[in-house]
Amino acid sequence: MKKQKLWVATTVSTLTVLVIALVALIICMTPAVSAGQYMYDGVGGTFTGSGPNQTARFNSPENALNGWGTISGYKIDENTSGELEIMPFSIRVTEIVVGTSAYSAARTKNGPVSAPLDGEHGIFVKVSLTNTGSKPISFNWTEMGIGGVYTQWWVIHTDSNPHEYTLPGKSRNYYLYANVPDDSEMIPFISMMFNDGTSVSNNNFVYMTFPVSAPQPSTTEAPKAPTIVTQPKSKGAIAGTTAEFSVDAYGTGALNYQWQYRKNSSASWANSGQKGAKTATLSVSATENLNGYQFRCVITDPANGLQSITREATLSINLSILAQPADKNAANGSTAKFKIVASGVGTLNYQWQQRSSASGTWTNSTLSGANTNTLSVPANSSHNGWQFRCMVSDSKGESAESLTATLNVVPITISAQPADFTTQAGNTATFTVAASGTGTLTYQWQSRKNEAAAWSNSGATGAKTKTLSIATTGGLDGWQFRCIIKDGNGRMVESDEANLTVRIKFTTNPANVSTVPGLKAKFTAAAAGKAPLSYQWQSRKNADAAWTNSGQSGAKTPTLTVNATAGLNGWQFRCVVTDGNGFKWGSGVATLSVGAIAVTKQPTDQKAIAGSKADFTLSAVGSGTLTYQWQSRKNADATWANSGQPGAKTETLSVNTTPGLNGWQFRCIVKDSAKHQTVSDIVTLSIVPNITAQPANASVKVGVTANFTIRATGMGTLKYQWQSRKNSSAEWSNSGQSGAKTATLSVKTTAGLNGWQFRCIVTDANGQKSNSNAATLTVK
Repeated sequence: MKKQKLWVATTVSTLTVLVIALVALIICMTPAVSAGQYMYDGVGGTFTGSGPNQTARFNSPENALNGWGTISGYKIDENTSGELEIMPFSIRVTEIVVGTSAYSAARTKNGPVSAPLDGEHGIFVKVSLTNTGSKPISFNWTEMGIGGVYTQWWVIHTDSNPHEYTLPGKSRNYYLYANVPDDSEMIPFISMMFNDGTSVSNNNFVYMTFPVSAPQPSTTEAPKAPTIVTQPKSKGAIAGTTAEFSVDAYGTGALNYQWQYRKNSSASWANSGQKGAKTATLSVSATENLNGYQFRCVITDPANGLQSITREATLSINLSILAQPADKNAANGSTAKFKIVASGVGTLNYQWQQRSSASGTWTNSTLSGANTNTLSVPANSSHNGWQFRCMVSDSKGESAESLTATLNVVPITISAQPADFTTQAGNTATFTVAASGTGTLTYQWQSRKNEAAAWSNSGATGAKTKTLSIATTGGLDGWQFRCIIKDGNGRMVESDEANLTVRIKFTTNPANVSTVPGLKAKFTAAAAGKAPLSYQWQSRKNADAAWTNSGQSGAKTPTLTVNATAGLNGWQFRCVVTDGNGFKWGSGVATLSVGAIAVTKQPTDQKAIAGSKADFTLSAVGSGTLTYQWQSRKNADATWANSGQPGAKTETLSVNTTPGLNGWQFRCIVKDSAKHQTVSDIVTLSIVPNITAQPANASVKVGVTANFTIRATGMGTLKYQWQSRKNSSAEWSNSGQSGAKTATLSVKTTAGLNGWQFRCIVTDANGQKSNSNAATLTVK
């Protein structure tokens, strides 16, 4: 027989007492059985013996023996040691199949079994275990003895319990299979090892013999409330973290959970809305106002409607130092700042202490900020080597002591510290430092997400110069920046940290919309800022009215859709965006025009070279057939006249451009069949210089002059301005090379100019400009 150490029993003190009790139980439960009583005529089985020790011999292994009844006789293995808790259970042998059909039956149950060899037959038994007690039971080893051969066995779960335990009131099926010689005798017993789901340490087997006719006594237990195995425990947490409270329980089926909370022991309980409030584990976002709150779980067994309530567990918010003061290398004559970031309950109290050296005595500091989270120390020779620490306490009376930070005064002077910078997302933020010292100074800018984060070297533009340039995004809001400066002797100082504030920026403002009644008007806004961004469209009747939140479709999205009616003519709309910090910013204002005719797409200004065509196009809606008449004038002081250019009575006007048309203005009058009319926006035609030959790329050796040439035509005398940039992502700047204001730029090449780009801006006598293509310089 195989033995395994699987569990520790808890109720019977000695094996002797247990054996005596079980023997008495067997005598009471097992009736006398005469030989042959369980003989099944026609199925090939006979039984001999009496009581629980019967022997079965199968004369015809092809026939099945089914329905052997409920097992009620059992005994303890004489080799067990330790104690065994007798668990209430009922075991019924519900199916026995003998012969080749036994192998097929086992295979249908996905049994890991092997086919019988010649001279062998299979025996398949299905055993159903029902837990009639109040604790979980697990049979961790199951065997059936047949003529000295032990079965192969496996288990199929029949309840929803994810563990290996059979819960109270639940059943589990065990399947046993063995291949035995055709002439073997079957000694019908099952040995099973079981435990109560707590722990295991000894070899404890129960032998159960079958068949026995006497059924288990019928017991009807009153419905029970869920059993709580593990109570939730009180927790201590730091503000800003998550505290978890858990319960472990079981009942007759799947359980329902509802966590509750109260402010203190005299307050009323209320259902929690925190994460996991309806599961076995509650996750509480710890904040300082939750200190002392109590939590419990109400567990309901829906099978019988009974409830159990856990003990209450208390949440304590602990005092914690989130960011320690750090050693400071400060410039002589500057102010060194030591900071601490702490979290606790109520108002925190700070007391900075100082000593002149590591062997000195700590005394309370009287320097600026000694009772705040930031101590300011004059960085001079008298404070060089001094040490500082901070004592913090909260309203609960808890206290904490920070680490020690040392001040090192370095003979570098910072004449200008970097300043805080506020801008809109998408703009460039700059931080600048000015310093002097021995030898050539070097710079390294650093950044961190917040005061509690670690500093890291920046990779932004200018990170190793006096000025750092940051392309801002919403995610950089609240970041800090400082500069590490070294002198020629390798001595280092740190600048003050500067804060970056990134506000909302509208990348797209809503535009005016013209339409007719019955159509939909759309207003769209796009913004950048610290996530998450939320949108709220607002409207007002006119510029003198108050803004109110819109109830139109998409009012809380980037696009508002308005059902246009005549009554909405002249109404104004804007979008208010809120960022992740709660900062609000309003977009530009757009006006809705609802009339008999509406220009849905306005014409736009056009630039063209003399001799080409310039097209002005609009789109409009209205009742009936619309008619169009384009008009033109020489300038804003001239009188409008109907145009004679091609398409003057259509949606698109095509203008044959000449130098004399530079600056002319155009508009279109649209009329419907009822003689209503509307006028489009006024647009301007600009005649720009014509670049007839673009500058070409150049490839030369170091020291050789590279020439870039352009040819252009246009009004009057043309002016030239060459520009250059380091690469395609850099900004253009005016060149100082030879010929920078002529048609040909001459560049004396160096290795550092490899990859640089050049272009020319051509300006005519009317001030109109044209930009050439970019040409690239390759230096070999």
